[in-house]
Amino acid sequence: MQVKAIHPDDVTSFSASVCRAAREGGRFKSTYRVVNQGRIIWVYAEGSCFVGPGKVPVRFPGALFDITAAMTGEAG
Repeated sequence: MQVKAIHPDDVTSFSASVCRAAREGGRFKSTYRVVNQGRIIWVYAEGSCFVGPGKVPVRFPGALFDITAAMTGEAG
């Protein structure tokens, strides 16, 4: 899984969460940082992975939320 924008310290846990949901189907939740033009953005992601025959992922709908202000105490 290619995760270039994800903060290096968060790649392992993020990848494990996504891979687990893709492998087993079901819910996905993760809080991680994204690096965008040198700025750190905190993200909360939640979704579900639907698997088809042979446990192949067929849909992975979800939502991302920018939670930077809550994580850093900055006014948004």
